[in-house]
Amino acid sequence: MDASDTSSLQSPGETVGDQKHDAPDAGRLYTLLHSNEPPKAAEIPFLRTITSEMGARLVSIDDEIKQLQTRRRTLALSHEQHKSVLSPLRSLAPEILGEIFAWTLPTVSEAFCRSQFQFGESPWNLTHVCSHWRAIAISAPSLWSLLV
Repeated sequence: MDASDTSSLQSPGETVGDQKHDAPDAGRLYTLLHSNEPPKAAEIPFLRTITSEMGARLVSIDDEIKQLQTRRRTLALSHEQHKSVLSPLRSLAPEILGEIFAWTLPTVSEAFCRSQFQFGESPWNLTHVCSHWRAIAISAPSLWSLLV
């Protein structure tokens, strides 16, 4: 138990909460914490009060942690969104993206072996990334020549 854990421990006979209790001295408390010795009847109310207060502090700290975790998630999401604005992919010329898109197409033999077109594959899926990619994909005839 460090100093912050025992900061609420009072001297014998001090008031805890609204009541006066016989608090064990530091040596006695150490003995109780590090042995299997039971507390004296006069020490039990104090120990119950301290335990209750520590429980309340734990609940309060847990609430603070939840609030901080919520704030952290919000900030992390905003951070990722702002970071994505700086992505080098956004700076690629449409011609370069069109060339990259062409490399995602199935080969001619793969395309003719299929009994039907796969809407979850290229070039269809390229049109569902963002409006910029959709415009590039739709305006590139080479992406759609196998569909004709």
